[in-house]
Amino acid sequence: MLWWVPSVCALVPRTRELSVVFRNVVRVADYKTGECVVGECEGEEWCVRLYPNGRRSRPGERGRAGIFVERRAQERVAATFVVSLLGQKKVLEGRKIDVEGRGGAQFVGEGETVEPSLGRVTEAGCYLVVPRLLEAGFVDTNGNVRARLNITEGYKMGKLMSSNWTWLDARRGGLHVGAQFVPVWRDLAERRHLGALGCYGGVDYQIERITRAGDDVFDCVEGSTLHVRPAYPLVRRLERVWPVQIPEQRISLALRPRTYTAIFAATSAFGAILTLAFSAFLAASVFSIAVVPTLSMVPAIRPGEVLVIEKLSASRIPPRRNEVLLFSPPPALRALSPPKPSGRDLFLKRDLYVKRVVALPGDKVDLDPVSLAVVVNSRRPRPDNQVPICHDLQARDLLTKLRSRDDARVPNFPLIVPAGSVFVVGDCADVSVDSRFWGPLSNDYVVARPLFLPRRDPADFSVLD
Repeated sequence: MLWWVPSVCALVPRTRELSVVFRNVVRVADYKTGECVVGECEGEEWCVRLYPNGRRSRPGERGRAGIFVERRAQERVAATFVVSLLGQKKVLEGRKIDVEGRGGAQFVGEGETVEPSLGRVTEAGCYLVVPRLLEAGFVDTNGNVRARLNITEGYKMGKLMSSNWTWLDARRGGLHVGAQFVPVWRDLAERRHLGALGCYGGVDYQIERITRAGDDVFDCVEGSTLHVRPAYPLVRRLERVWPVQIPEQRISLALRPRTYTAIFAATSAFGAILTLAFSAFLAASVFSIAVVPTLSMVPAIRPGEVLVIEKLSASRIPPRRNEVLLFSPPPALRALSPPKPSGRDLFLKRDLYVKRVVALPGDKVDLDPVSLAVVVNSRRPRPDNQVPICHDLQARDLLTKLRSRDDARVPNFPLIVPAGSVFVVGDCADVSVDSRFWGPLSNDYVVARPLFLPRRDPADFSVLD
């Protein structure tokens, strides 16, 4: 479906040729970036400038000689141009050469706002040769540089719009000569086809010319061909001879750079939010902190110290001898504490206990009935723990009474640690309620491991001779 939006100033394009002379271009290397030579040409409607060492310091523009044109008029006009730098000396295989470049823009009228991304500029042009080649082949004996300028002028035409263009598409609002757009492909096949033409997704392109059936049309209409080049230098493998010609219908979606940037920023922000949310969920699921309130692991862990723990390895890596584990209270440990008067369990689901592994599956564990010292595989632990509280006789008596209680769940020694279980004790044995009182710990109750311990003196952690 097509419809025509008329314009009150639609005029037939006209083409004219101008001869331009730039005088007194003596030493090109002496010109700084941004310095220009104004050319002499017929009439005062167009002003032509030569920038011997580049117009701006941006990559791809600095250190390249270019010719730019400016239209002096009160009203806006669209124009495409072909500028030819005429060779004056024999530089290539003993021959003179001419260098040609193309460009186009919507030249703003007096008082209008300049919008480069929309192609509305005061001056437009193209870069042709490096300064060294300009001086070697295009400056004659009198210090003059000559050029030929073919300009096709046309006013803003009516837009032939297509219902195939979405409301985001830059073509729907009017895509003109000199404007910029960003092609967006729908699938990998379209990406491949457009890439073969030199039209890469996500790259800003400048429209130098728009043709339809060989004629300049100045506005992007259905069935037209866009002559484009990137608005900035690309990586070497993507560079080619510019401009390239892209059939308008081959581009599924053309966005204005601002729209593309806004969508990309919004998508990136949404992605960042999702990433942070997932990271927070992952951190909560894998990492956590635990505060140790008791003396049972002194001196390795003192009361009130905070452990950073990880939960991922608990179900994947079997416990190792001498390592510290955090676990949920098994039923035998829960049975040591009577329920509250309300009938509720004193243990909460989030409660974790911390002990050290002293015996693995298959180990024989015995217990000294007086000192309550653990003997593993007939070897006694070393008396390394010199903290006074860990040799408290009164506390040891209380633990002895706990061992002698009339309860079938009190473990009988010696015992063999069953498969899938470990025997755990506290480093400060005289104040630790551990496997000596409620039996081996099933691996199913192991929840986490500390990422590090506050103190790592090997002497503190020696368990067996």
